[in-house]
Amino acid sequence: MKIIARPAPPAMAVTTLLMSFSFAQPAIAANLGVANDYNVFVFGDAHQQWTDSEGSVAVGGNATYESFYARMDPNSPLPSQPSPGGHALLVGQDLTFNGGTANGDVTVGGNATLNNVNVMGQVNQGASLTAFFSQAEQELKGLSASLQSLNATAVGSNAYQNWTFNGTSGLNIFDIAASDWSQAGSLQINAPSDATVVFNVTGSGVTVTNHGMFLNGGITNSKILFNLHDANAVTFNNYGIQGSVLAPYATVNGHWGQINGNLIAANLFNAPLPGASSSTSPNTMQSNNALFAGNLPEPNTAVPTPALLPGLLGFAAAMRKRSQQAVG
Repeated sequence: MKIIARPAPPAMAVTTLLMSFSFAQPAIAANLGVANDYNVFVFGDAHQQWTDSEGSVAVGGNATYESFYARMDPNSPLPSQPSPGGHALLVGQDLTFNGGTANGDVTVGGNATLNNVNVMGQVNQGASLTAFFSQAEQELKGLSASLQSLNATAVGSNAYQNWTFNGTSGLNIFDIAASDWSQAGSLQINAPSDATVVFNVTGSGVTVTNHGMFLNGGITNSKILFNLHDANAVTFNNYGIQGSVLAPYATVNGHWGQINGNLIAANLFNAPLPGASSSTSPNTMQSNNALFAGNLPEPNTAVPTPALLPGLLGFAAAMRKRSQQAVG
């Protein structure tokens, strides 16, 4: 676990600005779209403490941080979207930040409350970010559904709950049940350096604790993606994830451990301790700068947002009526 109080470069003057932000249409083809440059990308709310993200962080709802470092790695990319870019921490609604550092701009759609925070950039409040997060959420849910629909290219082998997955060059799709992942003693992934490995994890609840992941043959964590399309609740306890996690419908809870890749989720909180009933305490899981660099197929599934559904249904009804009139 890295120490949060790592010496930081001298801070730039902090200003609070009312700014207008824009964004280009997210285009997801061979990566995770606008989320690819963010170590953590959450559609809803997030609460983290006593940890860091080596890359930039985006939260569409409200965000609360204590003793947190956003973009600890100065070599991680500063996202260009939404324009003008440069965000270490992007929050769609209100931000409460008590103690820590943001290595770049802090951009907030609502109000920013910062106490003992070293911001090496500007603090921008009142930014218009709703469309940015809504569009990204729609695109990423479509990507997750598209990946889930792909047939497996090979099957993993299980020996006493130790799973082995052998991949080849190009795209590899493996299916694994959430219960099998939860009960696994280890996951071993053997694949060459030019492989992309996607795990389609089936099941609404995923809980993974204390087992190892091992990579062999040249594959790196930046070429591995765990697609949790079915999940609505995910818990990682003291676990090191070698790869990115796409869980667009899930509240992800993390207690210590780290993710070596992108994390995309609906909400981000802390894993409840034994006997606790609440899962909304702060998340202590670390995010390391191993952003996804695999090659994914073009999505074949679009997910209409709820706001679009009435218009689409009205359009469909009008087309049916027109067709019936033409036939009559």
